[in-house]
Amino acid sequence: MSSFDLHFPAGVVVSLLEHSLASDRRSPLIQSMEDLPPREIPVALALIADDNGIYLLGNGTPALPDPENEHMFLAAWAVEADGRDMIPDDVHAVVEGVFEARSRVFFFTGEALAHIVEGLPRESEPDRAQYLRLTVRDAQVEVPNRRCVPAGRVPNVKRLEE
Repeated sequence: MSSFDLHFPAGVVVSLLEHSLASDRRSPLIQSMEDLPPREIPVALALIADDNGIYLLGNGTPALPDPENEHMFLAAWAVEADGRDMIPDDVHAVVEGVFEARSRVFFFTGEALAHIVEGLPRESEPDRAQYLRLTVRDAQVEVPNRRCVPAGRVPNVKRLEE
């Protein structure tokens, strides 16, 4: 049974969630939500693995702009598969290695989203060195509710004990 840990910057995840909560409208993200009145669409996060990398998106509309790239929307990129600064072949290898497919999409609403929130800092401007960890095991996503720093990937930051 294979298992992979993915690490997402907690500060960006919090920003995505806060934006979705504050938005008057939310994108349905999945077909089963399309028939809901706009104000009844629940807050959600989408975990996307595709040719661009692995990242989380919120469903608040309009989407938040990325402060580092005016042509993109804000996303919480997995440290292990951040397509913004990786060679495309390396991104494809990571996505296929983790999900055993070229692309996957997972949605977190309700209880699953509550587990993600429990694993995040409570401040509105959390320390950007903290990461949300999601574990992918046999193409299923688990939320272990722990913040940590991926070893060897973030300079000048001590590894947090889990």
